[in-house]
Amino acid sequence: MEFTFVYIKPDAVSRKVAHDVLQDLLDNGIEILRIKVKKMSLEEAEKLYEMHKGKDFYEALLKYVTSDKVVLMKAYGKNIVKRVREVIGATDPSKAKEGTIRRKYGIGLKDGIIYNAIHAADSIENAEREAKIFFEY
Repeated sequence: MEFTFVYIKPDAVSRKVAHDVLQDLLDNGIEILRIKVKKMSLEEAEKLYEMHKGKDFYEALLKYVTSDKVVLMKAYGKNIVKRVREVIGATDPSKAKEGTIRRKYGIGLKDGIIYNAIHAADSIENAEREAKIFFEY
């Protein structure tokens, strides 16, 4: 069994749709192993998005993901990284397929940042790296 890292972003929490996003994951057969709600620290955000350091949107991204609470999760199952990515849809909500989480709950581009309600690791390696930032095991 594989696991992946997923988190519901501050825009979904502040708009009070985090429960709906979580329910969509569950309704699509995504099994959650660990879950916690917290405000992401600047240090955690810097580690999570280190690959974007130096890019034009980096500071705005850090401000956004630390602006409100997030819902952090480890999901598990066969081909879980691929399955979760299919359920959440494309990064840009306007390009995501109908019925995907980002299409339903994302609000699009604002201040150079794509507000798309949810993040999911794009590989097993990134899932491990990202999960270690927030979960001890």
